[in-house]
Amino acid sequence: MAALAIVLTILQDTGLAQDPGRLAVSTEYSFLSNTDVTDGYGLGWVTEGSWRLWNRFHVVLEVSRHTRSQDVGFIDVSTSDKSGVAGVRYAWETAHVSPFAHVLVGASRLEVQANTNRAVRSTGSDAATWGTFQIGGGIETELSRRIRLRIGADFRRVFTDTRRNQTRATTGIAYRLW
Repeated sequence: MAALAIVLTILQDTGLAQDPGRLAVSTEYSFLSNTDVTDGYGLGWVTEGSWRLWNRFHVVLEVSRHTRSQDVGFIDVSTSDKSGVAGVRYAWETAHVSPFAHVLVGASRLEVQANTNRAVRSTGSDAATWGTFQIGGGIETELSRRIRLRIGADFRRVFTDTRRNQTRATTGIAYRLW
């Protein structure tokens, strides 16, 4: 944490700080629907890096993880949904409010574990990785010259045998490095 503070301080004191927004990182809390495996939404996190190539177009790299547990009678089911996606974002950047839309592709890994502690203790698990397509958008609002509050929503198609559709809501902070 101290190293990150030192790097950010150095960047602010150099010429790289003159054009905030070319490179940005964000961290967000999110809720991901898991209705195909467990009920409700899985709580998780999203970390993202983006690079503004020209004008309003950005290259985006995102990783995320969501977990959910559910008691279904005498069996406890836990899921972990991990994904890594990359793509492009179009952002209508203004001084204080910036809406954006993005299209991302990559892979998702779903891990499922079932446990029972009644009568006979037993555990079973399965995991698989599938291609993923994600489309979404949101809005950023300026908190300071470099820090923005981000709120977003996504639709995600995971290309399993049954084609899982997921929705995701996110909120977090984006920091514009330079």
